[in-house]
Amino acid sequence: MPVSLNWYGAAQRMVRARFMGEWDVSDFITAYQNSVDLMQQVSYPVHMIYDFRESTSTPRDLLGGFQHINKMLPKNQGVVVYVGANSVIKAFVLMAKRMGLRAVKHIYTVDTDEEAFKIIIEKAHRVGQSA
Repeated sequence: MPVSLNWYGAAQRMVRARFMGEWDVSDFITAYQNSVDLMQQVSYPVHMIYDFRESTSTPRDLLGGFQHINKMLPKNQGVVVYVGANSVIKAFVLMAKRMGLRAVKHIYTVDTDEEAFKIIIEKAHRVGQSA
């Protein structure tokens, strides 16, 4: 399977998805739906780290994927950090932000896990204020 997804740590405050090899927009939507399923198990904000460092492809219809997941957005979604996203993924995120999609409002892109944790700590308070 091109995407693995699980809780990051026993506290169940973060979900981590790893995108490996080739994946398509259906895999992306399924990963997000599985993230939503986990988030619905708890009442507090859950942050997400999507790791693209092992990804070797980017679907051309990723913007459509963002539009689809915008309809599934749970109330307790926290900060979303994309680690190792390539320039194409970053461009799709920027386009989705310019379109005003709520699903991408709190997506940030970084290169390392350490940067991801720092962003989550710095930005977590903003998520609840702008939902």
